[in-house]
Amino acid sequence: AGPAGWRGGRPVAVIGPRIVATGGAHVDRRGRVAGVYVPGASNPGRMREEVGGAAFNALATAVRRGASGAFAGLRGGDAAGAAVAAALEAAGIADLSGVHLDRPTPSYTALLDADGELIAGLADMALYEAGFARHLARRGFRAAAAAADALLIDANLPPPALSLALEAAGTRPVYAVAVSPAKAVRLGPHLGRLAGVFMTLREARALAGAQADAAMPAEACAGALAAAGLAAGIVTAGGAPLVVFTGAACWRVT
Repeated sequence: AGPAGWRGGRPVAVIGPRIVATGGAHVDRRGRVAGVYVPGASNPGRMREEVGGAAFNALATAVRRGASGAFAGLRGGDAAGAAVAAALEAAGIADLSGVHLDRPTPSYTALLDADGELIAGLADMALYEAGFARHLARRGFRAAAAAADALLIDANLPPPALSLALEAAGTRPVYAVAVSPAKAVRLGPHLGRLAGVFMTLREARALAGAQADAAMPAEACAGALAAAGLAAGIVTAGGAPLVVFTGAACWRVT
């Protein structure tokens, strides 16, 4: 028998680690063009909608593999918010989220070409920017973090909320998902505190900052981030092999 966990929102004995996550849990919409994309014109294709968000997706995967999970997010009092709540319940994740009845639930809409590459993305996440710091300062999140084995965050957290999450973690390991090149830089001031970061190559280049350029390979990014104090990381580049690093050690995984 393991320690008490939160599977399904009920106290149970679990063997896997207890993970508290905070960050994105919102509606993801992905439209994929059927043929050659024509700018400035109507393009035939298909739209797919589901609950996503970097932190939610990662925690749901960890719970499927035996972890016990709790999630602290933000959502609105709309149908999209109800869908997020249902997805957390269906995944067996305890819901520690805040609900703002007068605000829309955040969403991300992506337009992809026929090969699945991003043409454009629109992130409507004003609620995260406005309310996350206040939510993470509350006793419920801090108590859950104190009972966890590790924290998982993503860069959807605005800087004040990011600092509060790291403070609540105490000495526990904190893992981060970089989310996007624009938001990855939020993790920069905290690299020495993070146990690991999951990022794409473009996000790794953004996080490496002035040392990076548009053609910097993943191994060079890994070296720059390790030199800046990051303990470990995983860098993805589409269908190319993963680049994994821990300290000075760096290798590829097909």
